[in-house]
Amino acid sequence: MVGKFRDWDGVTGFDSIPLFYEGVDEWTGNTLMMGIGDEMMAIKAALSKKTGGRMKFTRMFHIKDWLQHAYKGQIKDESSLRSALNTNRGYLGMKHTMIETKTGKYVPNFKVRYLTEDVPYGLLFNKGVAKLVGVMTPNIDFVILTCQKFMKTRYIAETGDLLVAESSSDGAYSRAPQQFGINSFEELLRFYLPQPRVLHNNEGVEKAQSDKEGGVCHHRCDLKACTIS
Repeated sequence: MVGKFRDWDGVTGFDSIPLFYEGVDEWTGNTLMMGIGDEMMAIKAALSKKTGGRMKFTRMFHIKDWLQHAYKGQIKDESSLRSALNTNRGYLGMKHTMIETKTGKYVPNFKVRYLTEDVPYGLLFNKGVAKLVGVMTPNIDFVILTCQKFMKTRYIAETGDLLVAESSSDGAYSRAPQQFGINSFEELLRFYLPQPRVLHNNEGVEKAQSDKEGGVCHHRCDLKACTIS
């Protein structure tokens, strides 16, 4: 949506509903989206390095590699990310979500989940983690800045600094770690990775055990009762 409507004047309607993936242009596919993929791989590498390999993310791939794997045999031209999106049989015919005006024109619908969910609960989380591990994200920032104009809210400042909301009713509320008071990599690590726990043995003597040894999942609940995998 950012690629298609980044320069839209907010008024002029379209004569028809634009194609979604088939309509991805050179800049959107091979510059913006490839750039975001590169930034995500940089975040992955930084997390793995900082945790001494404890965080491996073996199932996390660059968007171009993921697309070619997920739609193997369905993409006519795999030479670039743009061409892969344009020629993927699984994406043929998909169109942007638009609103028809009284004059029969079409304008973008900025209340779709691509914005209301993917931005605050996806991009902002990635952005927040990137800040904690020292990875610059100019492409992710561009998408957030553009989308927040569509949504008439503010998640980040023009400088790229995160804006933390005071409550969930604030438009800037997101799943960025900073929203929950996590402002350093060490705090992020303590939150997400299992920590040693102090338990008592049968004699009442304290004994330090890891969560794995003690049968406790990373959500700090009994493994038998936890339904989160």
